[in-house]
Amino acid sequence: MRSMVLILLAIASCAFALGPLVENIVPTSIPMNGTVVNVYGNNFEEGLLVFIGGVLVENVTWVDVYTFTFNATSQTVPGYYNLTILNPDGQFTFSDYMVYYTNDCPVPGKLGCLGDDSCQDCPLGARCRGGCRVWPLPGYWTAGEGTGKGSALLSGRSLYRLQLGTV
Repeated sequence: MRSMVLILLAIASCAFALGPLVENIVPTSIPMNGTVVNVYGNNFEEGLLVFIGGVLVENVTWVDVYTFTFNATSQTVPGYYNLTILNPDGQFTFSDYMVYYTNDCPVPGKLGCLGDDSCQDCPLGARCRGGCRVWPLPGYWTAGEGTGKGSALLSGRSLYRLQLGTV
Protein backbone atom coordinates (compact mmCIF):
# COMPACT_ATOMS: atom_id res chain seq x y z
CA MET A 1 0.00 0.00 0.00
CA ARG A 2 2.83 2.41 0.89
CA SER A 3 4.58 1.75 -2.44
CA MET A 4 1.36 2.48 -4.31
CA VAL A 5 1.04 5.84 -2.52
CA LEU A 6 4.65 6.68 -3.46
CA ILE A 7 3.96 5.78 -7.09
CA LEU A 8 0.85 7.99 -7.12
CA LEU A 9 2.82 10.86 -5.60
CA ALA A 10 5.54 10.43 -8.24
CA ILE A 11 2.91 10.49 -11.02
CA ALA A 12 1.26 13.56 -9.52
CA SER A 13 4.57 15.43 -9.32
CA CYS A 14 5.25 14.65 -13.00
CA ALA A 15 1.83 16.08 -13.91
CA PHE A 16 2.93 19.44 -12.48
CA ALA A 17 6.23 19.33 -14.35
CA LEU A 18 4.72 19.81 -17.79
CA GLY A 19 6.48 22.21 -20.09
CA PRO A 20 4.87 25.08 -21.96
CA LEU A 21 2.07 24.06 -24.34
CA VAL A 22 0.98 26.31 -27.21
CA GLU A 23 -2.64 26.02 -28.30
CA ASN A 24 -3.06 29.12 -30.48
CA ILE A 25 -1.09 32.05 -31.88
CA VAL A 26 -2.72 35.31 -33.00
CA PRO A 27 -2.10 36.55 -35.62
CA THR A 28 -1.25 33.47 -37.67
CA SER A 29 0.61 35.54 -40.27
CA ILE A 30 3.20 38.16 -39.39
CA PRO A 31 4.18 41.00 -41.70
CA MET A 32 7.87 41.11 -42.59
CA ASN A 33 8.40 44.19 -40.40
CA GLY A 34 7.02 42.34 -37.34
CA THR A 35 4.02 42.84 -35.07
CA VAL A 36 2.70 42.07 -31.59
CA VAL A 37 1.84 38.37 -31.22
CA ASN A 38 -0.46 36.81 -28.60
CA VAL A 39 0.24 33.21 -27.56
CA TYR A 40 -2.39 31.12 -25.77
CA GLY A 41 -1.87 27.76 -24.11
CA ASN A 42 -0.81 26.45 -20.72
CA ASN A 43 2.16 26.20 -18.36
CA PHE A 44 3.73 29.53 -19.27
CA GLU A 45 5.92 30.76 -16.40
CA GLU A 46 6.80 34.36 -15.62
CA GLY A 47 10.26 35.10 -16.99
CA LEU A 48 9.94 32.73 -19.98
CA LEU A 49 12.16 33.19 -23.01
CA VAL A 50 10.90 33.09 -26.61
CA PHE A 51 12.93 32.22 -29.70
CA ILE A 52 11.88 32.58 -33.35
CA GLY A 53 14.06 30.59 -35.71
CA GLY A 54 16.56 30.17 -32.86
CA VAL A 55 16.88 33.93 -32.25
CA LEU A 56 15.94 35.34 -28.83
CA VAL A 57 12.91 37.65 -28.95
CA GLU A 58 12.94 40.84 -26.86
CA ASN A 59 9.90 42.43 -25.21
CA VAL A 60 8.08 39.32 -24.01
CA THR A 61 5.17 40.12 -21.68
CA TRP A 62 3.93 37.31 -19.43
CA VAL A 63 0.21 37.73 -18.70
CA ASP A 64 -0.56 34.52 -16.80
CA VAL A 65 0.04 30.76 -17.08
CA TYR A 66 -2.26 30.72 -20.14
CA THR A 67 -1.11 33.78 -22.09
CA PHE A 68 1.92 35.84 -23.08
CA THR A 69 2.64 38.38 -25.80
CA PHE A 70 5.79 39.37 -27.64
CA ASN A 71 6.95 41.75 -30.33
CA ALA A 72 7.83 39.58 -33.30
CA THR A 73 11.02 40.96 -34.80
CA SER A 74 11.30 41.75 -38.49
CA GLN A 75 12.59 39.10 -40.90
CA THR A 76 14.22 39.39 -44.30
CA VAL A 77 13.04 36.06 -45.73
CA PRO A 78 9.34 35.11 -45.81
CA GLY A 79 8.34 31.66 -44.59
CA TYR A 80 7.81 29.47 -41.55
CA TYR A 81 9.97 29.89 -38.45
CA ASN A 82 10.13 27.59 -35.42
CA LEU A 83 8.75 29.02 -32.20
CA THR A 84 10.55 27.81 -29.06
CA ILE A 85 9.49 28.70 -25.51
CA LEU A 86 11.82 28.20 -22.55
CA ASN A 87 10.43 28.44 -19.01
CA PRO A 88 12.76 29.62 -16.19
CA ASP A 89 12.67 26.10 -14.71
CA GLY A 90 14.39 24.81 -17.86
CA GLN A 91 11.38 23.16 -19.47
CA PHE A 92 10.88 24.08 -23.09
CA THR A 93 8.79 23.26 -26.11
CA PHE A 94 9.21 23.35 -29.83
CA SER A 95 5.78 24.60 -30.74
CA ASP A 96 3.58 22.71 -33.15
CA TYR A 97 2.65 26.22 -34.17
CA MET A 98 5.31 27.82 -36.28
CA VAL A 99 5.16 31.53 -36.97
CA TYR A 100 4.71 32.53 -40.60
CA TYR A 101 6.23 35.71 -41.99
CA THR A 102 4.88 37.05 -45.26
CA ASN A 103 5.42 40.01 -47.56
CA ASP A 104 1.93 39.37 -48.96
CA CYS A 105 -1.41 40.11 -47.27
CA PRO A 106 -0.90 39.30 -43.54
CA VAL A 107 -4.65 39.25 -42.71
CA PRO A 108 -6.14 35.91 -41.56
CA GLY A 109 -9.13 34.96 -43.71
CA LYS A 110 -7.71 36.85 -46.69
CA LEU A 111 -5.36 35.96 -49.52
CA GLY A 112 -2.57 37.96 -51.14
CA CYS A 113 -0.16 36.58 -53.70
CA LEU A 114 1.06 39.67 -55.47
CA GLY A 115 4.19 40.38 -53.40
CA ASP A 116 2.63 43.32 -51.58
CA ASP A 117 0.20 43.73 -48.71
CA SER A 118 -2.94 43.88 -50.89
CA CYS A 119 -5.68 41.46 -49.81
CA GLN A 120 -8.39 39.54 -51.64
CA ASP A 121 -11.23 37.39 -50.36
CA CYS A 122 -10.35 33.76 -49.79
CA PRO A 123 -11.60 31.48 -52.65
CA LEU A 124 -14.75 29.46 -52.08
CA GLY A 125 -13.85 26.06 -50.62
CA ALA A 126 -10.66 27.22 -48.92
CA ARG A 127 -9.31 28.50 -45.64
CA CYS A 128 -6.83 31.34 -45.86
CA ARG A 129 -4.59 32.26 -42.94
CA GLY A 130 -2.87 35.24 -44.50
CA GLY A 131 -0.12 35.48 -47.06
CA CYS A 132 -0.28 33.36 -50.18
CA ARG A 133 -1.46 30.26 -48.31
CA VAL A 134 -4.62 28.39 -49.28
CA TRP A 135 -5.77 25.36 -47.33
CA PRO A 136 -8.63 23.44 -48.98
CA LEU A 137 -11.75 22.69 -46.96
CA PRO A 138 -13.18 19.13 -46.95
CA GLY A 139 -14.30 18.24 -50.47
CA TYR A 140 -11.68 20.44 -52.16
CA TRP A 141 -8.02 19.97 -53.02
CA THR A 142 -5.04 21.83 -54.40
CA ALA A 143 -1.49 20.76 -55.19
CA GLY A 144 -0.07 22.84 -52.31
CA GLU A 145 -0.78 25.78 -50.04
CA GLY A 146 0.96 28.20 -52.40
CA THR A 147 -0.13 26.58 -55.68
CA GLY A 148 -1.07 28.90 -58.48
CA LYS A 149 0.53 32.07 -57.14
CA GLY A 150 -1.03 35.05 -58.81
CA SER A 151 -4.28 35.58 -60.68
CA ALA A 152 -5.26 31.90 -61.12
CA LEU A 153 -5.23 31.37 -57.38
CA LEU A 154 -6.95 34.66 -56.63
CA SER A 155 -9.81 33.69 -58.93
CA GLY A 156 -10.02 30.24 -57.32
CA ARG A 157 -8.96 28.36 -60.48
CA SER A 158 -6.21 26.49 -58.61
CA LEU A 159 -8.70 25.08 -56.10
CA TYR A 160 -10.57 21.99 -57.25
CA ARG A 161 -13.79 20.41 -56.03
CA LEU A 162 -13.67 16.67 -55.45
CA GLN A 163 -16.18 14.72 -57.51
CA LEU A 164 -17.19 11.53 -55.77
CA GLY A 165 -17.42 8.48 -58.03
CA THR A 166 -15.12 9.91 -60.72
CA VAL A 167 -11.49 9.26 -61.46
